[in-house]
Amino acid sequence: GRINMAETNLDNLDSIIELLELYDIIQDVKEEEKKKLPYRFNVLLDANPLEPDVSKMLAGFFMQKTNGEYRVLKSFVKTFWGDGLAAMITNPTISTEETVKGDYRIDILVYEKDRYAIVLENKIWDAVDQPHQLANYIDAMLSSGYGFSMEQIYVAYLPKTDDHEADLNSWKSQEGGGSYKDELQDRYRLLDF
Repeated sequence: GRINMAETNLDNLDSIIELLELYDIIQDVKEEEKKKLPYRFNVLLDANPLEPDVSKMLAGFFMQKTNGEYRVLKSFVKTFWGDGLAAMITNPTISTEETVKGDYRIDILVYEKDRYAIVLENKIWDAVDQPHQLANYIDAMLSSGYGFSMEQIYVAYLPKTDDHEADLNSWKSQEGGGSYKDELQDRYRLLDF
């Protein structure tokens, strides 16, 4: 009995060692492939603009129309949420620093009444989320002032790097409804600068 268990443990150890060696090989290949990619730089980060100015720039790009079409906005939306939402864009309201629920400001809000609401939270400088921040924006979109259903709400979180996720407390509603994170899972995107 003990010899079989020892042999099994050695077999398991050999398997673990093989997996670790494979992992190292994969990491080496990954690093080599990264070197082949074009150099990545971000002119926004180099210019060091204030967060509201970046929001205004993005909103300005989204407002551009070509032959009556919001092509930049549609391309952005199609890339991150697909054709269905992009096809719904016909005459959006696009605003920056949209004040909701008293003192809360949505960095960029794109919406069409009774169709969709896209909340873009700009965190280019990795600012800390305010308590209930995303939940407050979602609550505002659900309120009678805007009147969207949960299925019509989309959220894009725009941090400096993709390792800065929205704080879990940011998703929790002050109104006692729990967290919106799971409900918005399919309509939430983290898009780093």
